[in-house]
Amino acid sequence: MRYGYTSIGDVLNTSWNNIDRIRLIGKHSQTLLFKLLKKGSENPEIIKAYSKPKPTNEQLPEAKMKKLTYVNSVIEEYRKDEELIVIKKREEKLKTIEDRLRQMGMIN
Repeated sequence: MRYGYTSIGDVLNTSWNNIDRIRLIGKHSQTLLFKLLKKGSENPEIIKAYSKPKPTNEQLPEAKMKKLTYVNSVIEEYRKDEELIVIKKREEKLKTIEDRLRQMGMIN
């Protein structure tokens, strides 16, 4: 966060004037922010209930794993194709430069 607010406690312990200095945050947003932070600090279980851990590979169903593997393989193929296109364009540019230099008699 900006202005040195690195924790919920920092924001709760600050004054309205300090929050008012933050760009693009109006009074309504400030009130909402403080209400949410106060509610979260009073009952941390609310935050824990909404922050679900990311499932590991062992927890994913096999069909979903196959689909993810397929998607990853398609992405890898696409990246390789893009790299090949870039390499081909570079080779074409080099060939054009070499042809021009030959025409000018600078290389054989």
